[in-house]
Amino acid sequence: MAFKMKGRILFPLKIIILFCWIGVHLTSLLFSQNNYQDFDYQEIKYYSAKQEIPARIIEKLSRGGKEVIPDLCYTFAKVDWIEYDEVSAGQPLGEGLIKILESIARNRPDSIPEFNNQLKKPSFAVRRGVLSVLLNAEITDPELIDGLGVVIKDNNKQMRVRAIRILNRMTDKRVVPVLKAALEREQNSVLRIEMSAGLAKHNDAAGRKNILDGLRDADWRIREASAIWLREIKTQWSQEALVNALKIEKTNIVRGAIVGSLQRLTGKTEHQVRQLYDKRK
Repeated sequence: MAFKMKGRILFPLKIIILFCWIGVHLTSLLFSQNNYQDFDYQEIKYYSAKQEIPARIIEKLSRGGKEVIPDLCYTFAKVDWIEYDEVSAGQPLGEGLIKILESIARNRPDSIPEFNNQLKKPSFAVRRGVLSVLLNAEITDPELIDGLGVVIKDNNKQMRVRAIRILNRMTDKRVVPVLKAALEREQNSVLRIEMSAGLAKHNDAAGRKNILDGLRDADWRIREASAIWLREIKTQWSQEALVNALKIEKTNIVRGAIVGSLQRLTGKTEHQVRQLYDKRK
């Protein structure tokens, strides 16, 4: 009798314990997947630029969405950056932030409007960090055109370079008026060639004329830039322009750029290109 009474008491307790266990684990699962404003995330605000973000936090926040972007971008202000042609390399904190945001940009298309908003922020550090993220992740979503149109007016050359290169990757025709307006303002001759290449990819007559004129410019740096960017315009006229330029070009560094572009456009080796097109070989 006593054994039966004990069983009647223990059975409901086991049921209660089981439900409690399930409830705790479900709560934990939901919290870990949906709430990114937890202690791990808040910690990042107090990191120094030289601190690495632990891999577990990078992995966790990389599953986030647009809700984590503003505060992560704000943290870019702590990072000292080493500037390169296309991207910035930062201290450990910056590298971790970029990894997280790259993953979000690639995997969450609904996050792109928030990245676009961040490009319009007054903070130089935020815009610089976001441009690095977008370049690294190779994002070409036309939702970014508005924000890039703001950055391309920046006084800092490297900021303009990054904005141009993202715009030049886009196939959406809405980039054309943005690049045209920027071309009218731009004083840097090499950047004007990059913009012209972007326009020429959209069959813009002015862009095509500018880059072809660049192949005949007196400044070898302009000729080199034109030769390099013509490789991005995969058309018969761009290939013919490079072949004709190789026949008359005398500066070795420019000739090397022309040969490299012809390799890219034709799929041939350097030796084959020189055999076919280099009349001075």
